[in-house]
Amino acid sequence: MILNRESPLPLYHQLKQVLLARLKEGEFEPGVPLPTELELIDQYEVSRITVRRAMSDLEQSGQIYRVSGKGTFIREAPVISPELTRLTSFTEDMREQALDVSSKLLHLRQVPASEDVAAKLELEPGTPIWFIERLRLSDQYPLALNLSYLRLPPSFLITAQELQQTRSLWALLEKKGIVLKSAQRTIQAIPADGIYANKLQVEVRTPLLLIEGVVQDQNHVPVEYHLVINRGDRYKHTLYLER
Repeated sequence: MILNRESPLPLYHQLKQVLLARLKEGEFEPGVPLPTELELIDQYEVSRITVRRAMSDLEQSGQIYRVSGKGTFIREAPVISPELTRLTSFTEDMREQALDVSSKLLHLRQVPASEDVAAKLELEPGTPIWFIERLRLSDQYPLALNLSYLRLPPSFLITAQELQQTRSLWALLEKKGIVLKSAQRTIQAIPADGIYANKLQVEVRTPLLLIEGVVQDQNHVPVEYHLVINRGDRYKHTLYLER
């Protein structure tokens, strides 16, 4: 594939996307070194700086790793590294990293809001809300467990078929007229209890990464309170800061 030198996208970003596509297509095998810097420079007619920037981004996102004196290799189970500079869904994060992911719907039902969840969603305890539990997978291996508590209009309906077709809960909500605009999130490490360990296929007390957040619509009304329990060995978060 030839890089487009007239595109506003930087060459390193284009090269990164090309290499990600090659990774996804299975062109590179685990344990076999990827092309060297010189090979990539010759193949794509770019500078060493461009190649190094693209490879560095792939390494930071957990797609590849380097072994001194041996070369650069693809990870069999890539580390997911979403940025924390904008509000994105799980599906959008995975698409950005060219990963093919799926979801297993574990629960979809209406429940009375507990005191804690009601406080997060600014409702009276006992108010009917939607509860959705999904297991996120990549190549059939668990990545994360997603628990969503939704404050929606009484007439609002969500079906399992809609979730399966749309894949993204947020995309489904926006398709139905609920636009999500902002969120507050906290991130902390927790040990896996028996339930989380079983669902994520890890040992009890394995480190997990818990993301807790409240997502609001354009009127600053809470729509979703979520808990996302990520496997600690498959996730890291990247935050870009400027001074």
